[in-house]
Amino acid sequence: MVLGISIERGIYLPVNNVMKSECFSIDEAADYLNIKRPELYSHLNLLNVGRHRFPKDRKTYILKDDVERIKELLDQSSSR
Repeated sequence: MVLGISIERGIYLPVNNVMKSECFSIDEAADYLNIKRPELYSHLNLLNVGRHRFPKDRKTYILKDDVERIKELLDQSSSR
């Protein structure tokens, strides 16, 4: 089990029970949502989504549940 750290306002905080398998990297999430990274960052900030990093990995990750929340937001905005 690989545990990560959470990034909150530029501070890295230990996160308990967050596993890499429960997360998408920023690039994976943008591809999954079919949006560009800057738009993804806008949604992350709007929804106040936490970001995670894992030891010996330079990538930033977000929880799959949070990606699904963003997907719901995008689906609602496209159906209007």
